[in-house]
Amino acid sequence: IRVHMPQLKQWYQRRVRGAQPDEYFLESLSDINVLFFLYTNDTLSFQDSIEGVCQAIRNKDKESALAFKESPMWATLEQILAVDTVLTTSDGENWSCGICTLINTSDNTMCAACGSPKA
Repeated sequence: IRVHMPQLKQWYQRRVRGAQPDEYFLESLSDINVLFFLYTNDTLSFQDSIEGVCQAIRNKDKESALAFKESPMWATLEQILAVDTVLTTSDGENWSCGICTLINTSDNTMCAACGSPKA
C-alpha cells in the first residue's frame, strides 16, 4: 500500500476541510492509508507522533487527535494539501512539482520528494 500525495489531497479535501472538520477529524485520521502515509512519509516526519495518534484512535480520544491537528507538522501538511495548483513544466528539462515545489529532472515521472506524478 502506498498513498501518493494526490490521494491524500483528495482525502484531505473530502474529509478534513469539509463541514465540521474537527468533529470528524479523529474518524478521518483513523483511515489506514492516511496512517501509513504519515508513518512512511520521508518529506514530513510524523514517526515521533504516530504512536500518540494511534493511541488517540484506539481510545477514541478526540481531544488528543485535535491536539495533533494543532501541531506544526500537521499545519505544514495542511498547507501543502491546501494548494490547488497542478504540476507545471518550468523549462523543458526540469519540472516543478505543484504540490511541494521541488524542481525535478525531466526523466522523473514522479516528484522525488512527495511522490506526486508529473503532469
